[in-house]
Amino acid sequence: MAAEGQNVMQLSVYNAPVAAELMLQAMQRGELAGDARLLALTLAQFYAAQSTEQPKRCFTCGDLLDCPTAFVAITPRIDEPSTAVGSVICPACSGPEQAIRDRAFAVWREQVDPNARMISVSTTEGHA
Repeated sequence: MAAEGQNVMQLSVYNAPVAAELMLQAMQRGELAGDARLLALTLAQFYAAQSTEQPKRCFTCGDLLDCPTAFVAITPRIDEPSTAVGSVICPACSGPEQAIRDRAFAVWREQVDPNARMISVSTTEGHA
């Protein structure tokens, strides 16, 4: 059983309006946790980095961007949610959720873990 869970990651894609709504609802409830917390942190890091010599780049193509149009939330080990990372997606790489997810997963496998296997969660339909 343990071998089945090895290298399994979760990758969620949020377009900017959905991410903003998720963060707003979480803040109104007073419980900024999970992906909402990760998205808020990613957005704060993006804007903080804009005034530095190392601004954030698009996760999938590496280009500099002024304003993200989508976000990816990646949990490299689903058995350890604290390993989650968030990143931004540029307008050129935006598109349907599945297309962004596929590109982000390909980058992850190329640059981080070539053995990664993905469980994807639809942020609009709410299921894996």
